[in-house]
Formats: sequence, structure tokens, C-alpha cells
Amino acid sequence: MALRFDISVLVTLIVLAATPVTAAQDGARNDSLTVTQPEAYVVSGDGQTVQAGALITDGTPIEYRDITVDGVVTSVRTRRVTPHSEAYLLQAEPIAEILHGRFERKGTILSYFRMQDGAVMTLDFADGKVRSNGVVLGKLPNFEPAEQASLWLDPNAVAVLTGTVLSHAADGELVFVLDQRLRSRFDFDLWVNGRPIDARGSEARTIGPVLLVPLRPVAAALGHEVRSESGFVTIVRAQDSAVIRLDLASGLISINGTPRGVAANMSFADRDQLLLPFSAIETLTGTHITVQSGSNRINVQLGDRLDGAALPGEMVASEIGNTPFTPEALSYQLSDRGPVRAEFSSRVARFNSRLTYESAGGLQRSKELQPRWLSLDVQSLDGWVGSVGDYSDRFRELSGVDVSRIRGLSYREQTDDGSIVAVAAGVTLTGSERLSETASKPEFADFAAGVRLMQLDGAQELGVSMKTSDDGNTSAFVLSGQKVFDTGDQEGPLQSVYLSADAGHFDTSIGSGLEMRARVETRYKLTDQINAAITAYRDGEKFAAAASESAFEGVFDNRIGARTGGYASTDWRSADSWGVLQYVAVGARVSYNHVSGSNEITTRSLAASVSTRIGREGPDLSIDVDQTRAETAGAGSDAVSVRARAFQRFDWGNGQASFTSQEGEAGTTQQAVVTVQTNPLRKSFGDGAFASVAPSTTLAWIDGRASLRAGASAAFSTGAKLGDRVTVDGQFAALTSVKPDDNATRYFANLQARYLINAKTEFVATYFDDLQGQNDLSVAIRGTITFNEPRKHTIPLEDRGVLTGRVFVDLNRDGVRQENEPGLPGARVSVKGTRLSFAADRDGNFTIQNMKEGLFGLSISRQSLPLGCMVAEGQMSKATISSGRRTNVEIPVIMSGQLRGAVFIDMDGDGKASPGDQRLEGQTIQLIETQTSNTTEAASASFGQYAFENLAAGEYKLRVMIGWQEFVVTAVLTDDNLLQVVPIAIPPDLVGADTTPASEPTVEAAEAA
Repeated sequence: MALRFDISVLVTLIVLAATPVTAAQDGARNDSLTVTQPEAYVVSGDGQTVQAGALITDGTPIEYRDITVDGVVTSVRTRRVTPHSEAYLLQAEPIAEILHGRFERKGTILSYFRMQDGAVMTLDFADGKVRSNGVVLGKLPNFEPAEQASLWLDPNAVAVLTGTVLSHAADGELVFVLDQRLRSRFDFDLWVNGRPIDARGSEARTIGPVLLVPLRPVAAALGHEVRSESGFVTIVRAQDSAVIRLDLASGLISINGTPRGVAANMSFADRDQLLLPFSAIETLTGTHITVQSGSNRINVQLGDRLDGAALPGEMVASEIGNTPFTPEALSYQLSDRGPVRAEFSSRVARFNSRLTYESAGGLQRSKELQPRWLSLDVQSLDGWVGSVGDYSDRFRELSGVDVSRIRGLSYREQTDDGSIVAVAAGVTLTGSERLSETASKPEFADFAAGVRLMQLDGAQELGVSMKTSDDGNTSAFVLSGQKVFDTGDQEGPLQSVYLSADAGHFDTSIGSGLEMRARVETRYKLTDQINAAITAYRDGEKFAAAASESAFEGVFDNRIGARTGGYASTDWRSADSWGVLQYVAVGARVSYNHVSGSNEITTRSLAASVSTRIGREGPDLSIDVDQTRAETAGAGSDAVSVRARAFQRFDWGNGQASFTSQEGEAGTTQQAVVTVQTNPLRKSFGDGAFASVAPSTTLAWIDGRASLRAGASAAFSTGAKLGDRVTVDGQFAALTSVKPDDNATRYFANLQARYLINAKTEFVATYFDDLQGQNDLSVAIRGTITFNEPRKHTIPLEDRGVLTGRVFVDLNRDGVRQENEPGLPGARVSVKGTRLSFAADRDGNFTIQNMKEGLFGLSISRQSLPLGCMVAEGQMSKATISSGRRTNVEIPVIMSGQLRGAVFIDMDGDGKASPGDQRLEGQTIQLIETQTSNTTEAASASFGQYAFENLAAGEYKLRVMIGWQEFVVTAVLTDDNLLQVVPIAIPPDLVGADTTPASEPTVEAAEAA
């Protein structure tokens, strides 16, 4: 599984996956996290020390236990889940302090602000769901819902939120170790469009919470042109001819000459090596960057808009028959300055289609309305997909001849064994024509065609491709193959092998004949601490010659000649600390590269790297040393570079320092750079409105010349302060450069206003200004017009059927959906006896494809329903599935009246559960319906919580018996308010309780606080 690169998401999913299965989950296992700690002592509610096992007010003891958190031994308070339970809860605050994080509670939400990657992890005590920066990652196993968030957590929950790995020491002591993925790393493999690439000398790595990716090798693999000048880097993208410029100092990004925004985290970038934050790489190259879960592989893939492809298995239908032409939706953007975009989807007979258009420029010039991208994608219900127009070789149909985009035809389908056959043919992208200062259109020439057969998991590929010039003077015909062996589950050191080979016949400017290109990569895990990799490659001279004839000059290696080489690398990580040195890692790499031909070049290099953290709190240090010898025509030259980095995170921000020394034929150059950046100072104003400012300072010393860059960026948003329809967002950045002979200040400001015309249409006005004469104002209207619901499922396989349905709110409780009864989005439908489970869409609809024949029961997950909703008792939906047929069901959900709250002794008389109030667990509560006198009983749970559900509108009495005395509270449910929280506050004099505050709050009081 691939995840969008967010270290918090990656780490948390891994921790969730590693959460032990308790006895309640699997009767065959019992490895739940229970701890046996002898000689523990207890603090009672009045602060007195008593023997272990003594009980306080709720009958559960508080015990102090030693645990280890990232090498630090500390004592934390623990308590049993129930008086007789073996499971323990930990008080999580001391753990957060050691990891430099912090907890916050608000209602049912517990938030943990993780220092290592800046992630905000949340646990919702209402349903047990864990989120990272708002993205749902999963649900904690065996989680018991609660009405309020608590700092008493199961050890598994602590590990998930803090990004630690949980284990037990020999004596049963809990050990939390920070996940390695939250530490600085430099052992990533870089794959672009399904192939590994060599990033020697500028390997991807993490600095603090940010992933840095090298721009040059990624751009070269995609066919983009890279232009580097003092303080700037410019990309000419091969796929859409966009010219994108990045100011390396300020992070300002301009597209086709127009400022468009500021790249995040540029203070972490290595500007000399163009090692940039992954989000900047995505913007520059038009890609999505992910990290493959459980591995060190970084996948760089062209974005969906640039590949223009409809994926197999998208929304299609079973009721085909004689379906007439049916429009489904039109999405559009009309802009005076930016590109005009439109996407129209429809269906007819057995086909779904999508027409995509994007102009070269905006509406202000008619010539800019020429298409920069124009394609028609067609998907057949028989399982194949085709396109006419612009196409990027998503399935590497043309990779053998190094073509990335064509204007022509494509076709692909999935075979019976699950493989994909992909075919593409058309004229190739060769350059671009400038239409104005801000717009250019692509140019096409020559002809290329190819076919690729690949397994879905990418383990094996076979293909053939060809290319010929318009004049017929040059041509290439290439056979290609690729194989990946993953041996990670087998015994032995070998972990994976990657093999690729291309063999072709060429007619080029340097002659005709056969040529080979091959690459082999192997990875080894020698011990738990030592990894190794070996790579060898051979590129024939005719492959290099064919590539160098591209119109995108500077992209490919234009030195004609065969290229032979390889490298071997190894890295070692310490399992234990070395005194004050933590997480010591050492890496080494030796490489060789030989280019034959008239300008023969041989390059040998030896590189080594060391990284560590000094002390528990840092700083993190790394040192890289590289020695290279290049020999040309018998003459040799040597170069040595040394690069040292330090990174330190503080509560208020972070600081970085680097020193680089390069010695070669031209002499020695040295530079030192120190950067300090504060955390954003943010002020919230409610309704989503906020303002923030983040200053930063960089001091540089380059070959004896000092310079200072100081600046700040500010942002604001009005949220919903101006109403539900209007939102205004703004950014401002200022950067001052101070040099002995040159002082300059650069600015960037943008203001964007959105007006929501209706639910699917908005008007956007954007203004950019550098406050030095360059500005731009653009307006746009974008939205979606829905004509008909799209088709949602494929033709079922043999002996399979399709189940569709809708979850709706049954307002009149008659079990039949009326026109005024809305669908219920997000409701999770499960098929009993199977693992099939799907969430309803925004209209309450769901589709389950290719179900086996038979009779199945359906259920709705209560946790997926909004508060106040439930499936009526006795309501059991069933569905009969027949081969080749569609079965439709409608599942009613009723509005459930609910009374909930807590029962407690109200020590301060304020009617609310406050610190110092004693909550009554196990207390019997009677619910009496006033009109019918029907009575229901329930016992209060932990912290005195109670709940009664499935109640009709009406008046109810809640009765509690304290000894022989009765206490009654009245509550009324109406059709407009079927959910009420009713505290049952018992007066102290009713139980004769002592109203003197305790010297230390009880556990319940701490929870209420």
C-alpha cells in the first residue's frame, strides 16, 4: 500500500498494524498488554499513602510503575480499567513530556501535538477513531466509548498517538521507543514511474519532519528540462510545457511568469544540490510522491491530470441494455489569466466516456484557447479502456524509446490472470511554442508506438516499442523487460532483486545496429543493524544517441557513448546508545561510471556518511564526505567535498547549521549557513478564522563573504466570519538580504477571495503582488453541473452479482423511503458472513460488486451513524444475490431519542460534574415514561455515565434510589430535539456526604477537569 508522504500517517498506520490482538479479538491468543509490577504503592483520594491493592472511591487503585520512554526511565501513575481487570491505563502526560509533545483535551477529543514531525494526532473518545492532521487512520481495538476525553490511556493508544513502538522488558516493564521513521533518515530508494533511478551524490533524506527529494534526477527521469541560475531553478515540464520557476531563497513559485504561491519548508532545503521539500518537487514536476508502507522506497508518479488516463474499474454500470446518450457531469474552470479547463462525463450503451480540455492560457487572448491538453477517454463495460488525444505513458508503453507523452491513441485491458495489456501510438512531444509571456502550447513531431504487458503488483513487465522521425532518417525498435523479486519473507540476507533490460535496433546519426541496455539492483539485510545494496548498469551508445536527439536540450546525457557502471553501498545503525550519542548510523558507498566514445570519461568515487543525535534532546548531526576522481583522455582530476549538518528542534521553532567544503582543480570553496525559524505564532478567532506569522533568519558565509537573510511570512483567513458563502485568505512574505555591497528586500503578497454561488459553484478572485511592480489579478468561476448520477459498478463476473442500495433516514418510521427522506452519508454497510464492508456515499448510496450467489444479511455499524440515529429493533435487511443480476435494497435508519449524562454527588452544588464531585459507578437508574409509566433500568458505567436510546418524543423521569431516599429528574424529548444530555446531580445532604474538599482530587475529579 502506498501512502501520501506524511511521516505521521506512515508511522501511525504501522503502529496501528502492530497493535497486539487481545483475548477478546482472538480466542487463540492472549497477548494483551498487561503488566505485573510488584511492590507498587497507592495514593488515595486524600493524599495518604496506603498499601498496594488498597481501593479509593471508585474501587480501583492508583499505582506508580516504572516504564522506559526512549531510553529514559520514569515512574507514571497507572490504574486498572475496572477493579478486577488485568488491563491497565497509563497517565500519559509524563510520557509526552519526555518526547517533548503535549496533550490537549476538548470534549471527546484528545489531541497530541507531536514534536518530531509536527503532526496533530487526535483520539475521539466517542468512537475510538485515530486521526492524523484530520485524516482518519483507523480505530483502536476494543475501545470503550466515553463522554469526555481522558489522559488515562491504554498503552497501545499511547504508542499510536506518540509514534512509539511498544515492547516489554524481561521483567515485564513497558518500553516505548520512538519509531525510526520519525528520526532523520538517508537510506531511501528513489523510484520514478515504476523504475529505480540513481540519485548518487544527492540522495533523498529527512531533516526533522521534512522529506527532501533531489530535483535533478527526478526531472531527468520524467524528461523535464532543468535550468539553474543564481538563486533560482526553472523547470520546463515535458508533459504540459509549463514553465515553473522557484525562488530558492523565498520559496516563491511562478508558473508561466505569474506568481502562484510559496513552497513550504524551504528553510530545510539544500539549495546547492537542489535537494528540496517533497511538496516543492511535486509542484515543479507535476507528480505525486508517496512512501511505500513498510519500506524505504519513495515512489514518484505523474499526477492524474498529466497522465490523462481513466483508470480501469472506474464507475460503470450493470443496466446497459439500450442506454441512450446520457450526460453525467460537467466540471469547469473559466479564468481570464489561468488555463480554461473542462471535463465532461457521459455514458451511452456499454460505454462511459470522459472528455478533458485544458487551454494554453486564459480567456483574455483567443489564441491562448488552443488546447494544451485534449483527450477523450472511453471505458467499456466489457473491461477495456481507450483514449484519443493527449496521453502520457502511465503504463510505460513507450519507455523503451524514452517517450513520455504523445498525441494519439491508447488502449488497455485486464486479462483473465489479472495482468494489464497497454498499447499506445501517436506523435511525440518535441517542444513548445510560446504564445505569450504566460502561455505556451506543446508541439509534436515524429511517431512512436508501444505495447506493455504487466502484472498488477509490478513484479513483471514485458514490452515492445518503436520510434521513427518524420523524415525517416532515424528510428528505433526496442524489446523491454522488467522483473522484481521480493524475498523479504524468506530466510537469508537477500531482500529484493530488480532486473530490467532493453534490446533494440537503431538507425541514428552515429550508425545502425543492435544495442543493449540493462540494470540490476540487489538489496541485502545482513543483520538487524546492517543493510547493503549492489547495483550495476550498462547503457549502449545508441540508446544515448537516440535520447540526445530530443528537443529538450539539457535533459539527457548528450555525451555519445556507452555508459557502464555500478555502485555498492552499506549502512549500519546502532541498536543502543553510545554514551551521549543516540541513534548512531554509518553509511558508505563506492561507485564507478565509464562513458566511452570520442570524449571518454571514467569517474570513481568513494563516499561515507555518519549521523547521530547528541543526548536525548539533540541536536541531530550528520557528516557526508565524498572523494571523486575523473579521468578524461588520460588526464585525471580529483575532487573532495565535506558537508556537515546540524538540526535542533526547540519548543519555539528549529535551527539548522551546515558547513560545506569543496576542493578541486578550480581551488577550494567553503560556505557555512545557519538558519533559525520559529513556529508560526497563531491566533484563532473562532469560526475557522485565524492569523499567523512565522519569522526566519539565515546567516551565510561563502568564501569569506558574509550575508544575512531575514524575513517573515504571515497568513490569515476569515473562515466563516463573513458568512457561509464568503471566505478571504491572504499570505504575505518579506525577505531582506544584507550583503557588504548589496542590500535588497523582496516581497510577496497574495489575496484570494471565494464566493460560494451555490453548493457546486464558486467565484474566485486572486491577486498577487511583489510590491516592486509585478502584480497580477485573475478571476475565475469553477464548479460542477450534475446532470445524472454516474454508473457505479461493473458487469459482474460469472456466478457473481451486484448489490446496490441506499441508507436513508426514515423520518416517519414506516420502513419505506419517501421522497422527503434523505440519504445518510458515511453509514458503513457490512455483509454478514463475509469481510465485505463499504461506506455509503454523500447521498447514502452504496455498491458492492461481484458478490457470490446466495442469501445474505446486511448490518449497519452503529459507530458510523451520527449521534441520535440508529437501526430500528427488528429491522434486518436481507438480499438475495443471483448470477449476472443486480439486487437493490433500501435500509432505513431512524432518529433515536437519547438521554445520556452522568450521575454524581454534586459537592459544590453547581449542577455540573466538577473536580471534587464524586461520580457513582454501578448506580441503578430507572427511566419512566410519564404517559405510559413504562419503566427501563440501566446501571451507570465508568465515571458515572449512563445512556438510554431508541426513545420516542415525550416526557421522561430519571429516578435514582440513594439508600431509602428517592431522587428524580425530569426530561422532555421533542421531535426537534431527540438528543439531550441530562446530568443527575445528587445533593450532598441526600447522602450525608462530607463537603470538605479533598487535599488531592480523586481520579474522577481529575477526569472531570
